[in-house]
Amino acid sequence: FDRGNYVALLVDKIVRREEILIKSLGPSLKRLKYIIGGSIMADGRIVLVLDIPQIIQETLKTSMAAQIEKPTVVRPRP
Repeated sequence: FDRGNYVALLVDKIVRREEILIKSLGPSLKRLKYIIGGSIMADGRIVLVLDIPQIIQETLKTSMAAQIEKPTVVRPRP
C-alpha cells in the first residue's frame, strides 16, 4: 500500500504487546490466505499470525474495484 493511503484495522481488544518468533507453517499450511506463520507463546499456546500487510492490500484492491465498477446513474432532465 502507498504512503498516501490511510487504512484502519478494527480489533475488539489488544490484550498485550509481545515479541514473538514467527515460524513458517510448512508446505501443507502455506496456502492459508492471510496467515504469515505461527508461533508458540510463552504459556505453550500455538497461535497463527495474520499477514496484516496482505490483508490491507487485498482490502484496498477490493474497495478500489468496487468504486470502479459502480454504475453511474444518469437521470434525464425534466
